[in-house]
Amino acid sequence: MNEIERELVEEYKRLDLLLKDRFNTETGVSEYISRMDKEAGASSIFSDWDRDYRKLKHIRHVRNKIMHDENDSFCEESDIDFADEFYYRVVDQNDPLSRLYRRREKPKSYSYEHKKETEEIFDFAGSDDLYEDGGPNRTTAVLLILLFITLGVLAAMIYVSTR
Repeated sequence: MNEIERELVEEYKRLDLLLKDRFNTETGVSEYISRMDKEAGASSIFSDWDRDYRKLKHIRHVRNKIMHDENDSFCEESDIDFADEFYYRVVDQNDPLSRLYRRREKPKSYSYEHKKETEEIFDFAGSDDLYEDGGPNRTTAVLLILLFITLGVLAAMIYVSTR
């Protein structure tokens, strides 16, 4: 095994361990490739999807050839660079699967903060306590305001109809 092959094996091992931990599995890089296989439609969304998929399969193949003492591993410096760069993309959650999963989690029409704020205001199934932390909770306050507005509108309608 020459120096370039040793470097690739080390970079591959580091990436594989990271992915094993991420997916809680015994096969890190292979699991990542398998999940990419299941998400084949994502290649139309992300321009680098196919390139990353091919490179991951390539470095896995080269690493397997090296480990089985085949003389023609065709290992190149660019393979080491890819394994290293991909490792940091996974750490930064800027790899294809992380971006795909994040895209699926985001609401389409408004931000997460807006959704959370709206759910808190209109959470009528929330706490039954009239007071939280010593004062009225947000849901109670909103309900009371709506009640007073409704009573005001009804009083105005009765007043106008009796005149």
